[in-house]
Amino acid sequence: MLKLRGRKIETMQWMSLALVVVFGSLTLYLHDPRFVMIKPTLIYLAVAAVMLRPGWMIRYLPPIAADYAPDLGVVFGYVWAAMMGLTALANVALVAVGDPELWAWFVGVVPLTAKLALFLIQFTVFRLVVGRRLKRAARAGVDDVGVMTAN
Repeated sequence: MLKLRGRKIETMQWMSLALVVVFGSLTLYLHDPRFVMIKPTLIYLAVAAVMLRPGWMIRYLPPIAADYAPDLGVVFGYVWAAMMGLTALANVALVAVGDPELWAWFVGVVPLTAKLALFLIQFTVFRLVVGRRLKRAARAGVDDVGVMTAN
């Protein structure tokens, strides 16, 4: 749909498609439980690598956050990349332990919980920082598009 609308398809979107096709096909072809267990590590590392691109997150921010806190978009992009990398390392450790029940619990609970927690932290930080920056801009006599207003 984006191509039909003349919009650019971002790296993150291409990567998502490639991961689904490649790893889904490999899973069906190999039919190996060890591959299924290590697959999240490979996916998380691929996602983390793409997330290391500065500013990738800005496209996904609400306009007010992108306008008033693009610096936070860059910082949190790196934080998300680190979280994905740490999740990948934790998955490798659990695969090495070799306990399928523990691994199944981990992969079903920890990544989702970590993402929800980071989302809530990010949301809170953005709300606080953007709110402060809006108030500072209002006190300085700057309207919401950065133009000085008559006082």
